[in-house]
Amino acid sequence: IEISREIMSSYTATVLRMGEIGSASLVKLITNQLAATHLIAAGEATLMAKQAGVDMNAFFDGVRASAGNSYVFETETPLFFNKSFDPGFTIDLHCKDLRIARENHSEYLPLHKKKKENNEADEDHANRDYMSYEEYRHAYPLHALGEDLYLETMDKYGEKVGSSSPARLLQDRVTDNDGVTLATPGYDDWSYTIEKNSDSGLAVLHLNRPSSTASSSSSPLQPFINGTFSSSSSSVHQLEDSATGSPGKSYFISRPEDVQEAISAADKAQEEWGALAPAQRAKILRKAADLLEKRGKEVGRLESEDTGRPIQETEWGDVASGVDCLNYFAGLCVVEGGGESMELPGSGWGYTRREPLGVTVGIGAWNYPLQSAVWKSAPALAFGNSMVFKPSELTPSTALLLAEVYQEAGVPAGVFNVVLGGGEVGELLVNDDRVAKVSFTGSVETGKKVYEMASRGLKRVTMELGGKSPLIIFDDCDIEDSVSGAMMANWYSSGQVCSNGTRVYVHENIIDKFLERLIERTAKLKVGHPLKPETEVGPMVTRAHRDKVEGFIQRAVDGGAKLVYGGKRQGVDEEELKDGAFISPAIFVGCSEDMEIAKEEVFGMAMCVFPFSDEDDVIQRANNTRFGLSAGVFTNNLARGHRVISKLKVGTSWLNNYNLAPVEMSWGGYKQSGLGRENGRVAVESWTQLKSVYVEKENVACSYE
Repeated sequence: IEISREIMSSYTATVLRMGEIGSASLVKLITNQLAATHLIAAGEATLMAKQAGVDMNAFFDGVRASAGNSYVFETETPLFFNKSFDPGFTIDLHCKDLRIARENHSEYLPLHKKKKENNEADEDHANRDYMSYEEYRHAYPLHALGEDLYLETMDKYGEKVGSSSPARLLQDRVTDNDGVTLATPGYDDWSYTIEKNSDSGLAVLHLNRPSSTASSSSSPLQPFINGTFSSSSSSVHQLEDSATGSPGKSYFISRPEDVQEAISAADKAQEEWGALAPAQRAKILRKAADLLEKRGKEVGRLESEDTGRPIQETEWGDVASGVDCLNYFAGLCVVEGGGESMELPGSGWGYTRREPLGVTVGIGAWNYPLQSAVWKSAPALAFGNSMVFKPSELTPSTALLLAEVYQEAGVPAGVFNVVLGGGEVGELLVNDDRVAKVSFTGSVETGKKVYEMASRGLKRVTMELGGKSPLIIFDDCDIEDSVSGAMMANWYSSGQVCSNGTRVYVHENIIDKFLERLIERTAKLKVGHPLKPETEVGPMVTRAHRDKVEGFIQRAVDGGAKLVYGGKRQGVDEEELKDGAFISPAIFVGCSEDMEIAKEEVFGMAMCVFPFSDEDDVIQRANNTRFGLSAGVFTNNLARGHRVISKLKVGTSWLNNYNLAPVEMSWGGYKQSGLGRENGRVAVESWTQLKSVYVEKENVACSYE
């Protein structure tokens, strides 16, 4: 049932953006849409029957199909439903379509007559045959539309969606023995098999979620260029499922030709998009926000599958952040997307225009893929730019979903494009002369390379880079609050957050109590599969990254730091997770501040706890780093809190909380943690350029004859 709903959601986005209701492509998509609806209804009916203890042979024997104008599936088993079960769906197969199916497929099951309980033929059905197993198998995935989508489509297009011949559609289906594959555009393949019930001879549904170990049989994800999922590449990159260690999704790596096509599409589309009034663009972005929110569960699943982060984080925080960002910039571009006028001395007056930069590039991070994509694209598009976005080579899925959302909302083809791949693809984007700005999120080392390449073309840049942030906890604070803050600053997203406060300075008067509660509460964290709602700590993004974090921990221990909790490969009860990228949170004391573990960004759950006694001293220690992204202070003395915050050399800070990032506030760092800012009103400057216009009201004053 869950799988079918995911199929239905994916197809809905594609169906409603197609335009012409009568196009063959749209009919194919619509028919697969209803196939998903059928699966939901059949799955729910089957579950209810099982839960009620219904004889399943009798249940499936009660499912019949008539050979009139259409085949209607229902059951007459009254044991649980207490009446004839009619889920309200019909496979719209006309008699001519049945004849075509019979001519094309030679293997049939015995046809059954429907009998009344007294063994007399039902007058209404005596001459109607059951659909054969073979016919059912080939026809089932091919037909029309679920009720909600049907009504929504009617409202949108105002005309009836016609049925379509199975013969025409079958040529686009992939069949394998008894299985029929439903290929959702740009996403994993879902399939089901239909088997003969040994007693009744009728068809039995089996939903098949493709195993992550069999990704080679799933369609690789494709770049989204000029409004279409397509790729000229034959080079496929295989990802891993970090929860199980087995192969996961795959995608086509964008070739240079793909990158050029994407930039050309963005260049061509930008002029028309930028010419729209800010209010027109805002309306489209608000619709995108609504669509993204509706697909929240799908976003959460994809984000958790790609990153390993628990779904309790991704389904809530990531979606909410994206929706807020789209709505915020939809409003901001209207009120601050224009210029200003001014009276000038003499006979002139002047005004300024806020104009788009043109083609922009976004390069996202793997820890928050959707957030990276929205934080960059929402302001870019709001202020009239186009964008070619490259998600991290580890986490491609939600950027592609965002592209679908934008297109369904009404963003013209070419305005937002997604290319896939690693550093080579990024270099092609940054070095292209048509690109006006690059917004990058990632490591300091990679950021420096991107900055250097962009500087050759004097391109604007925004750099959100790494951190090694301090968290200062004074002895007048609430202990439980400070422990909560430290946990959110270190364990959230398995520690894979650039702003994490991994250098925790605790006043010597409370450090013992702080450590006691920190360890007690950390030990209670629920570690498990990221798609389980109860999971609080999932795997690292890959096993290779888990190994890297392990290396930091081991070198710290070898160097004399005391590991008081965790830092080991985490045992998980489920057998399927034994090879996953799990590691327990590591808590260190006794570190010197010149140790690698205390100086370098680990990007994992490795907290160093230091004692302090003097305010000025702890501020100096906190600032003794090449980074300057974030910092936090916990104290009940607000005067001291503001005083300390003002002296910390960071771009983003928290007082009595940690790691909250409302889109209304700017985000960025000092020193080597970045350049420029994302979010907030400062984004107006980041994504526009200013033109001054002088207007003369009188004749030109000229000193020449």
